[in-house]
Amino acid sequence: MSAPTSTRRQDTGIPSTANGLLLRAIGRRKRLVGPGLVLMTMWQLCEALVPIAIGVIVDRAIIPLDATAMLWSVLGLIALFTVLSLSYRFGARLSNRALQEEAHDLRVEATRVPLTRRRAMDDASSGDVLSVCSADADVAALVFRQIALGGSALIGIVGISAYLLWTDLLVGLIVLIGVPLSLVLVALPSRVISRHSTAQQTAIGMASSRATDIMTGLRVLKAGGGERWAAEQYRDASRAAADAGIVTAERTGRVQGIGSLGMAVVLALVLLAAGYRVLSGEMAIGTLVSVVGVAVFFEEPVRLITAMVSIFARSHGAAQRLVDLQASAPVDESGSEVPEGSHLQVSGLELPD
Repeated sequence: MSAPTSTRRQDTGIPSTANGLLLRAIGRRKRLVGPGLVLMTMWQLCEALVPIAIGVIVDRAIIPLDATAMLWSVLGLIALFTVLSLSYRFGARLSNRALQEEAHDLRVEATRVPLTRRRAMDDASSGDVLSVCSADADVAALVFRQIALGGSALIGIVGISAYLLWTDLLVGLIVLIGVPLSLVLVALPSRVISRHSTAQQTAIGMASSRATDIMTGLRVLKAGGGERWAAEQYRDASRAAADAGIVTAERTGRVQGIGSLGMAVVLALVLLAAGYRVLSGEMAIGTLVSVVGVAVFFEEPVRLITAMVSIFARSHGAAQRLVDLQASAPVDESGSEVPEGSHLQVSGLELPD
């Protein structure tokens, strides 16, 4: 019998950059990301339509005291909220499924490195490797939440801006100029947050490593009376991780505060412009209600985008640690050959239900 043919272990094709890793994750889940984004966009647009619909009801049913129009308005609101609720329900379900599936695959890929390759993170401890293979994989997969919420919020802002431009040119221009400026101010600190998030994950890995070492040698520590020393060592590592987390949260809070302040300024300008139009007789009461309601609603998509910028910075930092893990243990082309066609067959194994 001839020996089976052999092939050497080849590179897994994992991207060499954090952006490449995130783009590959999106490509692998496009069957879920696309429909999920469409449904989440429908949810955002329906949310924006609520104040517009209320303004129409004021002009067409409440002010004229038209009972028939009021009945149709109530039925229309029921249909609108039905679409709003169902689109969010199924859109969030698809996005969360993509997140969980990709997090699982990233964990498996990362875990395979220290198990199958030599020199995986030689300078790192086992706890640090464990942190990369678990926590960082989960954080990197949050990119799908950014796409679902941030992408739908951005599309919703575009749709609302078009409505405001159609309703009143001055109000629309205030929104189109003010909102992008707010987003730019939010996006500027994202790299700083990414660096602090990477440092936070590193500190968490060190604390996990310290805890693993202590638990591994617990009997020896007790026999030698080293419990207090071990507790101090872990307390220091845990404090460093807590401090890094506080710094990351503080920077994230600054970004969210900048976004909220920018949105408050835009909202104030919109209210002043719309109020002036009503006083001059150029805007109806119902239109004012719609414009004010839409302007208030603007805070939600801007807040979502602000939060997504911070989360993306964390995902990028986690993806960079996953890439560093892969780069720390290159594929060894000089190792043993793996035969093709080999398989494992188990016969007669009975397991309980």
